[in-house]
Amino acid sequence: MSRLGLITLLDRMISQSEVIEKSGVKYVLKNFAKEMSLKWFPLSTFLSFVYPFTYDPAERLERELAFFSRGWEFFKTPKVVEVDKENHRMLREYVEGRALDTDIDADKLGKTLGEIHKEGWALGDVKLTNFLVRDDGSVYVIDAEQAIPKAETQHMAWDLYLVFLAVSYVYIKSPSKFEEFLEEFLTNHDKVCNCGRVYESFNTPRLQGLLILLPPSHLLKLAKVL
Repeated sequence: MSRLGLITLLDRMISQSEVIEKSGVKYVLKNFAKEMSLKWFPLSTFLSFVYPFTYDPAERLERELAFFSRGWEFFKTPKVVEVDKENHRMLREYVEGRALDTDIDADKLGKTLGEIHKEGWALGDVKLTNFLVRDDGSVYVIDAEQAIPKAETQHMAWDLYLVFLAVSYVYIKSPSKFEEFLEEFLTNHDKVCNCGRVYESFNTPRLQGLLILLPPSHLLKLAKVL
């Protein structure tokens, strides 16, 4: 199993989305009211101090619609085909692509989040599996149900924290690889966003308390790079 294999498997188990086919064309049908969306209940309850998560399916649908409807420069989002607000469902295009690879795509992830933050948004749910890379090198963000506009600095820092946490365990046996990823990721993020204020947020008690979840050796690498 690949480094992201377990993450991908867990995603499928709790997914609200299914691939369907109409007239030989693939689409993704997402049901925001599906029972497994209960995953957002503990987050919206216990992490409200750091990010405004929402459990409500109607609001999650509206957040994703707003993010997908906006024009982005560096990355793309799936085209929305149909929206059923009464039943909290969205039908969107199916995007062919590979999973984001931390070995070669740190720059792409940095630029993607850099643009999101530059435009005043935060993504909220920054799982590596929420990004796809197509054969032509273009990046797609395929999940944005927790995205918010007019985000505060700490909300953008939360996005970065999730990247740091996930990648630290991808490279759990190689702090040096983690450091290489950080340097590439943050260099590209800062080029687009010029987000020094976001990095400074990691000196606040709210985020410092969460950083202890990183392996100690990797936390030292993060402190060095930041």
